[in-house]
Amino acid sequence: MAFTIYKNTDGSAPTLSGTVDSYCALLRACLVNGYGAKTAAGWTAPFDGTNKTVFRNGTGSSQRYYRVLDDGSVPTAAAREATIYGYESMSDVDTGVNPFPALATTSIVRKSTT
Repeated sequence: MAFTIYKNTDGSAPTLSGTVDSYCALLRACLVNGYGAKTAAGWTAPFDGTNKTVFRNGTGSSQRYYRVLDDGSVPTAAAREATIYGYESMSDVDTGVNPFPALATTSIVRKSTT
């Protein structure tokens, strides 16, 4: 199995910062579109909204959906954090079935200290 390593020092690498939507942009570049000489990881982005994107892992996997909300809405964190939830299926960027972890549990990704 071949692996692709994505680094912030790669030519044309996306920048992750404490700004709204930077995490979604980074994931879009690595997982869906690729950048510079790096190929994409084979995921899709079937649903997109303002500062939120749903990613789906490629064929040969569990085909789950991962909703990333990167709008600065995490209390006291400004835009330094984003939330991620997985779903078994989704019909749009805001509607999913069988979330994991449970929606009462917050999945937060710290993307920047500033």
